[in-house]
Amino acid sequence: MRLDELSKTRYVVPSAQAYVQLGLGNNDLALDLLEQACGERDVEMAFLRVDPVLAPLRNEPRFQALLERVGFE
Repeated sequence: MRLDELSKTRYVVPSAQAYVQLGLGNNDLALDLLEQACGERDVEMAFLRVDPVLAPLRNEPRFQALLERVGFE
């Protein structure tokens, strides 16, 4: 079952969806979902600075703003 289908009937943390979108090369959508995750206080936000999966986003201004929003910068 796909995460977007599953999310219609169950709660799926936005960070999980973000990782999938990032893997598919959808960086903008991944950032949208990470911003949503931040708003929902997703526990994965604690790993923004160190998670190697997020490396492709590190130079993005939106990612830098997200780091500041979480309190890392």
